[in-house]
Amino acid sequence: MNDNRKPTILITEKRTLRSCISKHDLSAFNIIRNHDPREVFSLVSIHHPDLIILDAEMDEVSGYDLLRTLKSFYKTERIPVVLVAEITEDVEPCLALELGAIDFMIKPISEHLVTAKINNYIKIYHSLLLLEEKAHYAKEMNPNTGLPGNMAISRYITNALKNRKDDVVVYADLDNFKSYNDKYGFGRGDEIIKFTGGVIASALSEALGDTFLGHIGGDDFVFVASADEAKEIAKNIIYNFDQKIRQHYCEEDKASGYIISKDRLNAIQKYPIMTISLAGVRLIEHPETTRYEVIADICAEVKKYAKTFSNSCYYMDRRQGEDFRKKYDVALSTVT
Repeated sequence: MNDNRKPTILITEKRTLRSCISKHDLSAFNIIRNHDPREVFSLVSIHHPDLIILDAEMDEVSGYDLLRTLKSFYKTERIPVVLVAEITEDVEPCLALELGAIDFMIKPISEHLVTAKINNYIKIYHSLLLLEEKAHYAKEMNPNTGLPGNMAISRYITNALKNRKDDVVVYADLDNFKSYNDKYGFGRGDEIIKFTGGVIASALSEALGDTFLGHIGGDDFVFVASADEAKEIAKNIIYNFDQKIRQHYCEEDKASGYIISKDRLNAIQKYPIMTISLAGVRLIEHPETTRYEVIADICAEVKKYAKTFSNSCYYMDRRQGEDFRKKYDVALSTVT
């Protein structure tokens, strides 16, 4: 739906001297007039109307039958339909409403009344579309942070590759997060995840170009920024994360600079204060047919290297040419 365009109304009526609605009454709308009910579905596909007005009695098919058909298909069932009829015809307003019409009107229709009603019908329809869109994206949001999840991340990066945007995809991961969770509990761990998302979002808000922030899950985040700004954003994230992360530790742990916890083998270990590792991949250096999974794999490898250091850090993938093609040629060649 484009909010800048005039709402479109498709009027399908029989050929008579009296139209369902005179054209000058609807100057605020884009009017598509049609006299052949067999063309309705093709016109809907072309013009995407916000409202359909059907004559109840047409030469080749009843408006009631056409309404029933419109309401039986997914692509047209949500479009509001108004049936209109002559007072002399065998009108069945209750049947029209039962079949899914939003209203039933008798000709001639008052100019002011029909304009007000049509505006309301279109507002209701647009509100429904907006609610469905929000519900769709809500399913993709991470429940902990409210940030876009894996499907939205994949779609954004895939589109950036296709559009040849000179963006950098950066994966962010916390170091020593598990040991923090083990000692302080999952509730405090969730606070750290929200804190990290906030630090990244704050840095992105200062960017001049378009940015994107997603939450893969757990302590793993992804952000996308222009190649010109990615490094500065990463430096900002690291600085603010390192400055504020200690606030989430008790005084004893802050003083010692580490916490004591058990590793996966149940051995007692000392784990330093958390740091953040950032791993970036420049999209323009990869073919537009590159799959999101390939970019994710590269980020994972760079992130693995970044996590070998004891401090917060940001590393970009620098592998080019033959080494890259040898490893990812199979994955790229399978794209259809």
